[in-house]
Amino acid sequence: MYRTLSAPILVQWEVTPTCNHKCLHCYNFWRTKPPKQSLPDGYNELYAKIVDEIIKNKIFSVVITGGEPLVVIEKISPFIQHLAESGISVSLNSNLSLLTPRKTDLLKECGIRSILVSLPTANPDTCSFLTNKANALPSIIAGIKLAIAQGFRVVGNMVVSKYNLPEIEQTVELAHTLHMHDFAVTRASNPAPNSWFAEKILDKKDFLQMQERIDCLKEKFSFDLCSLEAVSLCAYGEAHVGKATRSCNAGKTSCMIDIDGFIHPCIRLEKGYGHISKGLVSAWLAMNEYRSGELIPITCKQCKLKNRCEGGCKADALVSTGSIVNPDPLYNLSNIPSIKPTDVPQVTAEKFSVNSKIRTRNESFGEIVYVSSTQWIPIDSQLLPLMIPRSTITILDLCLALSISESDARDTASFLVHNKFLIPIESQLP
Repeated sequence: MYRTLSAPILVQWEVTPTCNHKCLHCYNFWRTKPPKQSLPDGYNELYAKIVDEIIKNKIFSVVITGGEPLVVIEKISPFIQHLAESGISVSLNSNLSLLTPRKTDLLKECGIRSILVSLPTANPDTCSFLTNKANALPSIIAGIKLAIAQGFRVVGNMVVSKYNLPEIEQTVELAHTLHMHDFAVTRASNPAPNSWFAEKILDKKDFLQMQERIDCLKEKFSFDLCSLEAVSLCAYGEAHVGKATRSCNAGKTSCMIDIDGFIHPCIRLEKGYGHISKGLVSAWLAMNEYRSGELIPITCKQCKLKNRCEGGCKADALVSTGSIVNPDPLYNLSNIPSIKPTDVPQVTAEKFSVNSKIRTRNESFGEIVYVSSTQWIPIDSQLLPLMIPRSTITILDLCLALSISESDARDTASFLVHNKFLIPIESQLP
């Protein structure tokens, strides 16, 4: 059902299991295995192999995660720097409470420019409770301020459960006051089978209540307020389906490498498909069940949106029902929405500059053209010669290269502009 790419577009790399917070909603908090040391024995050889495999397979983007990466940033910075110097986009997931001027300098030297920070709430007492850390909020805020002051692109994420559902507005307001670049409001998932935290997960009614609050906050603040988790589209219903900007990319365009070098479809799915010592690609190809459509739940087979939704989050389904072939717990087949085509504004320009940030990777069907982890497209050999960074192309060039009409060429240009592959060059008046 999904074309098998030669390698992932994005890799999440768990560089440490250690964290200075013990967040109740985090899968790390609920892991049954004994706590590990901050870095595995022989990590220099293991991490060098991971970096080599990522570079060799032309991965476009790597997310450094954990645990808390700032716990080990001094030791792992050379590996991250090697990735960045090889042209790979590297970002960081962190609570930022351990950020210092020295660690800020290290992150810059590594080539990290973007940080996703966990901001559980603007309520100090709730924050300390959720993170199991006294006075957690002031240190998180201090880290955010330092990162923003030093020029990092900081995006916040609030993981919402029944504990902090009433505090969404004040948390978004705090993020706005701190001048974050964007903010996400994400429903907490059940972190482990039979966890007591499951009682605090938002149910279907709570989830829709959260969406209503997001609607109000979008009018008040400039944030996009998306979610960072894939949820069944029928959970949103007709009124809120426009907020469903995430779909499950596990095993399709992304995977995760854990602290020991085992490769998983995503960070919450424990089943490994191979070890980095055997190569990244062998594990990637072994994840075919995530691309073939065989994991679409039987109850979803008749749904017109099944190929886009696939029943929602596989990790949520596994934890809640014991099987990844069941829909996630928020699904509601009586509430299936219609999906409107994305409205792409028509361009009027005749000339365009090709985005200087474009990168490409050869595939069996042609090439992937990449700008960011959310902005990439597969193209064939007809369009590829035009997609040269910093070059100039015209509507006529598109007509000739693709053998299409001017109207179709303008539609193509509009799509490429909308997704930031092309930048219009407006004609200069005499």
